[in-house]
Amino acid sequence: MPAELEHHWVFRIGDAFPADDPLARFVVAVAQAVNDNELSNRLLIEAKDYERLYFFALASSHLYEAAETFRQAHREWRDVEAFIATLKPEYQKDFERVSSLAAPSAAWPANRLKSLRNSFFHYLRLDRAAADAGQLPIVEGVRGVAQEEGTLIVEAGGVLTGIRSLFADDVLVSRLAAEYEDGELERLADALPDFQGGVSRFGRAALGKYLGTLPQGVLRDMKAEGSSSGEVA
Repeated sequence: MPAELEHHWVFRIGDAFPADDPLARFVVAVAQAVNDNELSNRLLIEAKDYERLYFFALASSHLYEAAETFRQAHREWRDVEAFIATLKPEYQKDFERVSSLAAPSAAWPANRLKSLRNSFFHYLRLDRAAADAGQLPIVEGVRGVAQEEGTLIVEAGGVLTGIRSLFADDVLVSRLAAEYEDGELERLADALPDFQGGVSRFGRAALGKYLGTLPQGVLRDMKAEGSSSGEVA
């Protein structure tokens, strides 16, 4: 059963979010961050065992991207700074906590999130220079699981379905484990939802505040219209 709608607004995008307005652009970026943050969190929660590492890295990357976007906009645009100052203190705190992850001197877990974001779309290096220098991470990853049993599963199906090289995941986990202290990866996974919650709480508050400032007639409340006309919203 679909979730009950709390609000259902429609609007002409250019009227609600003028492209030349720095604050409007910021709110659009915040909305994108909330979309990605909530989707990646749901996929991580619902992931199968062999999918969790991928969605953990995806969620971590989206979180750090949000932190960088929030921090840069706040530092460079006075309209954004002034707008955030109008939010309730708890939402300002959420914003500050998330955006501080992107500060140059940020402590753990910011360094780990940044590293995950930077490496997420890069496979383990294979270049000769690094190999000759003994600095290929994949070498340590393979050595770390060299005595373990690897698994490759191939099921009947199309070209893009039915195969999972679990041994490759084992190599990646081995490589990460070499960089992390004992239990640190688990601590990072435990910390992630708290920061993700901050993105969503701030994002919802910012969207609500911004939409509430738009001129009358820009927004149409489809739920209210449906209720008054007897239609299903």
